[in-house]
Amino acid sequence: MTDTLFRSGNLLVKAARRPGEDCVVTFDSYTDDPGLDRPAFGEEAFAQAGLPAIHVVNRRNSWYQEPEWREMVAAVAAAAAPYRRVLAYGSSMGGYAALRFGKMIGAAAALAISPQYSMARDKAGFDTRWAKPVRRIRWRRELAGPLPADLPAVIVYDPAHAADRRHVELIAGEMRIQRVALPFSGHPSGTYLGECGLLRPLALGVLAGETEFGTLLQAARDHRRNSTSYFIALARAAGPRNPERAVAFARRALELNPNAHFTWVTLAEQLRFAGRIEEALAALERAVALTEGHPAMLRVLSNALYDEGRFDEAATVLARSLAAAGSPDLRGQFHLAGFRMRGHVAWWRSRMAAFRR
Repeated sequence: MTDTLFRSGNLLVKAARRPGEDCVVTFDSYTDDPGLDRPAFGEEAFAQAGLPAIHVVNRRNSWYQEPEWREMVAAVAAAAAPYRRVLAYGSSMGGYAALRFGKMIGAAAALAISPQYSMARDKAGFDTRWAKPVRRIRWRRELAGPLPADLPAVIVYDPAHAADRRHVELIAGEMRIQRVALPFSGHPSGTYLGECGLLRPLALGVLAGETEFGTLLQAARDHRRNSTSYFIALARAAGPRNPERAVAFARRALELNPNAHFTWVTLAEQLRFAGRIEEALAALERAVALTEGHPAMLRVLSNALYDEGRFDEAATVLARSLAAAGSPDLRGQFHLAGFRMRGHVAWWRSRMAAFRR
């Protein structure tokens, strides 16, 4: 059972009050699910471990640049105050939050998996992997200063991932960090650690202040040949420079996890680099089926069809994504995606009308 400590239109803070002297505070990551009542990052893992935990859930992918961020921090800090040791913990966008808010909530340390230093254009203009709305975030001046220099932080990341590596270098310029570099673990590196059975031991070890990082790194290396994330990262690294080798890596990832939509998406990416377009589109169709027609996956297929000049099919799939998008936020995103087809507006509208009939 959890107690709600703070709730607004954009943020939820909930606490799982269990016996224990130490507490983990988790911050959610980038999400396609805008519902605040979804399971939080790490909620199940820490419930299974029987540890006290406080979870921050986000509705928007705003990197926590919300007008009510102070109220969120105050609620977390008050709930965390009775504990002997508090760990701020997050992955990717949540890793940014763990570093940014860790000192404010009274954390003794932070664990950040593949975090961002910032996503503001003047600080991280090199990072263009996110959807366009991220580039329009209004970054708050009060959250734009240096990261807390006196908050010890453990950062797990893939040094072969160029953007993640640059973020870590920027973070290291402002705070004392322990780097845990896992080559070809991908983004976020926590997925790789989870496949190796090392994610929970890492979090529990950092919470206790007793992690042996050399042993962890060796265990991660020993497991990499059975990691889907590892072969996905290898495939993306090979990419357009060696497309057939990239396809081979992607097929190995698929063999390890054939029922995950993202392995099919990775295979499709590499098949497109290799010029094997029909195979790539078939792989994306399989990914759509595995997600039961999730609107985000339909949009990926629509974009791929559009890029191949198959505008009629692209519009039909985009219409399906609009129909499947249940929330106003998602519908807005997919309407914006429609402008990508601005050179075919009349035809796109006719397809939308046909789909609605």
